[in-house]
Amino acid sequence: MKVEFYSVRPYEQQRLEALLPEDWVVHFNEAHLGPDTVAQCPAADAVSLFVSDWADAQVLEKLVEKGVRMLMLRSAGFDHVDLAVARRLGMRVGRVPAYSPHAVADHTLALLLTLVRRIHLAQDKVRRADFCLQGLMGFDLNGKRAAVIGLGRIGRLVAQRLQAFGCEVVGHDPYAQVVGVPDVSLEEALEVSDIVSLNCPLTPETRHLLNAERLQKMKPGAVVVNTGRGALIDTAALLDALRSDHLGGAALDVYEFERGLFFEDHRDEGIRDPMLAQLMALPNVVITGHQAFLTQEAVENIARTTVATLQAWAQDPAVAGENFLC
Repeated sequence: MKVEFYSVRPYEQQRLEALLPEDWVVHFNEAHLGPDTVAQCPAADAVSLFVSDWADAQVLEKLVEKGVRMLMLRSAGFDHVDLAVARRLGMRVGRVPAYSPHAVADHTLALLLTLVRRIHLAQDKVRRADFCLQGLMGFDLNGKRAAVIGLGRIGRLVAQRLQAFGCEVVGHDPYAQVVGVPDVSLEEALEVSDIVSLNCPLTPETRHLLNAERLQKMKPGAVVVNTGRGALIDTAALLDALRSDHLGGAALDVYEFERGLFFEDHRDEGIRDPMLAQLMALPNVVITGHQAFLTQEAVENIARTTVATLQAWAQDPAVAGENFLC
């Protein structure tokens, strides 16, 4: 079997190489796959993508022309693939549904604590030999109301961690409920919570879940944490809410327009995205580059599940299960 991997980094390639069958023909590409690069993709049986790749109708049709019958996503999310087109073309699409929800849940709390205890600002001051505490006042998590939007595997773990810090946790999820986490409407969750954590997938229904209207409904001074997908938040509206001091801060591991920006080094040319540059300049914003998944355990699980799913498909192209979207 011939497999083309895209958006592969060295830490991931090392693990994949140790697991892939020796009789497979495998090519690792550091480049992203998208409309501008799909023409260079050679003939293959399967293609494996990361979240930084893009598989719209144009890309999928080109892949089918090259003999690709299986698309293996090295992620749980699948908003970067047009599943309706994949189904129409008869392609199978696999994913890694639960590589390490603990990794993302831990990072969610790490971002939150960094933001509310001003750790990012303190680190900058200390590096300049400035040990003055002016501007570093934070607040306790204990006793705060926290809303978890999305109560899947990750959201449930985030809720548990917030409860361990003494937060009063409520949740909102149209499809899941958790014992010990009261289910409330989205409007109530936003209006009464000091902390809002977004842990839901990006779908047509959740795109701009936090738009200008809903951001204004949030409790004054509240903070939002997003380790889901960037487009869950309307970035322009978020900037307005932060600049007006209606929101107390934002901690983001994802960004609405991160494609082509995240996972790359831009030190030479700088950040040319004006909204990202504005967010980065605000003292009450913490940003990481889509790294919530990045632990040794998670990367190992992604590699193992990716290879196992490809092997299952190679043995039985009609195989089904939670690892297959179509």
